[in-house]
Amino acid sequence: MDTGRVVEWQSDGKPKRMIGTHLDITEQKNSEQKIKNALTLQELILESTDNGILVIGRDGELLKMNQRLASLWSIKQKMLDKANLKEVITYTKQQLLEPELLERQINQLDKVTGASFSVLECKDGRVFEQVSLPMLSDGQIIGWVWSFRDETERVRAENALISAKDAAEKATKAKSEFLASMSHEIRTPMNGVIGMLGLLLNTELSEDQKHRAKLAQSSAHSLLTLINDILDYSKAEAGKIDLEYVDFNLPIMLGEFAESMAFQAQGKNLELVLDLEAVEYATVKGDPERLRQVLTNLVSNAIKFTQEGEIIIRAGLKELDVDHWSFVCSVIDTGIGIPTASLDTLFDSFSQVDSSTTRKYGGTGLGLAIVKKLCNLMKGSIRVQSKVDQGSHFEIEVILEKSHLEQRVIPEVDISTLNILVVDDNPVNREVLKGQLSHWGASVVEADGAQNALDLCQERFEDQSLDFFDVALLDMQMPHMNGADLGQALQDNQAFRDMKLIMMTSMAQQGDADYFKQLGFSAYFPKPATTSDLMDALKVVINGGDLPQADTIITPHYLKAINGLTSGQNITLLLVEDNHVNQLVVVGILEELGLKVDVANTGLDALQLLNNNKKKYPLILMDCQMPEMDGYEASRQIRIGNAGENNKNLPIIALTANAMAGDKALCLDAGMNDYLAKPIVSDNLIAKLNHWLPDSIPTNSVYAEVTDKLKESHAIEAKLAPPIETALPKEPEPSIASVGSMVESPIEDEALPIWDQDDFQKRILGIESVFQVLIGIFIEELPEKIAALEQWTSKQDFDHLTHLAHSLKGEASNLSVKQFQNKASLLEKASKAHNTEDVERLIEELKQSAQETLQLL
Repeated sequence: MDTGRVVEWQSDGKPKRMIGTHLDITEQKNSEQKIKNALTLQELILESTDNGILVIGRDGELLKMNQRLASLWSIKQKMLDKANLKEVITYTKQQLLEPELLERQINQLDKVTGASFSVLECKDGRVFEQVSLPMLSDGQIIGWVWSFRDETERVRAENALISAKDAAEKATKAKSEFLASMSHEIRTPMNGVIGMLGLLLNTELSEDQKHRAKLAQSSAHSLLTLINDILDYSKAEAGKIDLEYVDFNLPIMLGEFAESMAFQAQGKNLELVLDLEAVEYATVKGDPERLRQVLTNLVSNAIKFTQEGEIIIRAGLKELDVDHWSFVCSVIDTGIGIPTASLDTLFDSFSQVDSSTTRKYGGTGLGLAIVKKLCNLMKGSIRVQSKVDQGSHFEIEVILEKSHLEQRVIPEVDISTLNILVVDDNPVNREVLKGQLSHWGASVVEADGAQNALDLCQERFEDQSLDFFDVALLDMQMPHMNGADLGQALQDNQAFRDMKLIMMTSMAQQGDADYFKQLGFSAYFPKPATTSDLMDALKVVINGGDLPQADTIITPHYLKAINGLTSGQNITLLLVEDNHVNQLVVVGILEELGLKVDVANTGLDALQLLNNNKKKYPLILMDCQMPEMDGYEASRQIRIGNAGENNKNLPIIALTANAMAGDKALCLDAGMNDYLAKPIVSDNLIAKLNHWLPDSIPTNSVYAEVTDKLKESHAIEAKLAPPIETALPKEPEPSIASVGSMVESPIEDEALPIWDQDDFQKRILGIESVFQVLIGIFIEELPEKIAALEQWTSKQDFDHLTHLAHSLKGEASNLSVKQFQNKASLLEKASKAHNTEDVERLIEELKQSAQETLQLL
């Protein structure tokens, strides 16, 4: 760049002398161009971004804003030209639902030293996300940049997604509730169908009618299974399956489960083997029903897909840590197997190995999916190994908690000196039996058939260096010579007669006990052999001697197979009782007397049964304390006609564990006719029945002596308690038997036996079947009830605690477990008084008494 000026002029006005400079401004021009370019770029950036930009100076003046900002907030051009921050903010605030948010930011600009974020909602539904960033120069704040982004569509999409999620959850809940409701509604008539078919099959039918009824029954059971699968799957999908953690007896649960599956397996001539050698502790804590559901699915599948061979259920407990067990259970079959390509999808929902419409095997494909979900819920897993035509091996592993009522699974009698011969044509069954008996200390020899067994016995008899067998376990179903014939052959040989015989039969049938007794067997049990079956049988054998008929071992499943005595008079009584053990005691005695019994669990159930049932009951046995409606209120409702006019005057005998003098008045005031104190003593019950139902009790050979001895007391009773004449009778006096047990006062445990077995046997008339079942149920259910007591105590729920203590007291009295009964009685009184200190102390004493009682039983 050139510049110059004249410093001297001539007389004629022309320049005489000049001064000029030459300046290179290239760099300046370049800088100016750069600045111009930068400003242009800045302007382009501001205008090209999708965000609205507002630049505020240090003193709060509006320095810059882009067209996007004007578009977002609908700012007019004249306002843009003035560029007045105050006007812009005022205009903007008018559009906001909460204008104070923006006002607060303006007032606190000088306090903002970092980035800040906020969400601005407009009255028209738009949503803006605002970001504020400080502008720095040499470390000093010289202004702020506000950026506004329109998030309306994103927020709407999120809200729509949330709404859709809520709607889906509601739909899922509605589906689950619908399925649960429909399942219940469907299962109710299905149970009626199944029940009626069962009754129909017990009537006289032709072979063709019986065949059709059985087909209908089978179809009904299949439909019920499908309904249950769909419901369980729906619950699992919705995460609605809750686990219970209760104390339960694992070997008993597994044994009862195996027995329940045995009929299905034996119907296909399959051997069902239960191997519990690795289950060394009885009581654990977990959800027995869900565990049983898992095993039911696996074993049912094994039976379905196996045509010949055996199904093995092999279970074991491994200590995981100080508080937990790892429960591992395998179900191994010799069935059709699963192709390798199908293993990966086996546990998927609605998955079938054969999905064709012509597939041979039915099912929904939900069973294994439910099993997997249940195993995962129990913090476990499921695995499978399989080969086509070689069978499958399913293995579950779940976590169970240890129980404070922990006890080892060992026989009550020492079998370490026994030499036992196991005779069975199935090698797996022999192996399992040998393993279990050897684990308990016995010396075991196997025989694969009758001839082999006879040869081994002859060898032992001739070789004096070998001890002869003390016990022989014989399988009933064997080729060439069955167990019964083998037993007869052993008994016919004088050299073998000292050996005790135990029969293992496929299914318990009525009359088996008599049949095997006559053959010389000391005990028998149906297969699969459970630990409790083995223990009970060995106990009977070791006790020695020729066993009387009543002492032949009858396990609980045998009780299900036999029918009670019948007098031919078709008399049915109504028992209203909520406690399962008490029900069994009374029903057992009544059925042995030849009477039929209908059972209602609560007073409400009794009213419904009386209203809906055309059957005429001659007598009601009414428990006093029950949930929903107790016996007092139920009796009042019957007397005023709410159970039907024909039932208003029915004789009602009260059953109560609170045998105090005041209870008699409560019973009679409620309209009851007579009073029977718990525990139910058979003699007292028979006396009451003979008074209120004269000539109805059969005087067969078993009970003739008993009833003869009671005739005198019956006559006395007739004077003390006359028959009812009106709906509300005069107050009869209690029977002599009842008066003797009217006072209940806890005494020192040292004066009481843990178990008075003679008293118990007398109470149940020495009925061995009732004896076995009651003891078994008490042992199985006691840990769970002790746990419930602790739960109600921790919640300070004295009403539930009192009711449960009362129930335990009643059960204990029925079983004659005296010390436990006394503790339960004290606990009931303490809980009634809301005495927390005594309740907590008595809970601990009751737990100790429970352990002693369980060990003895």
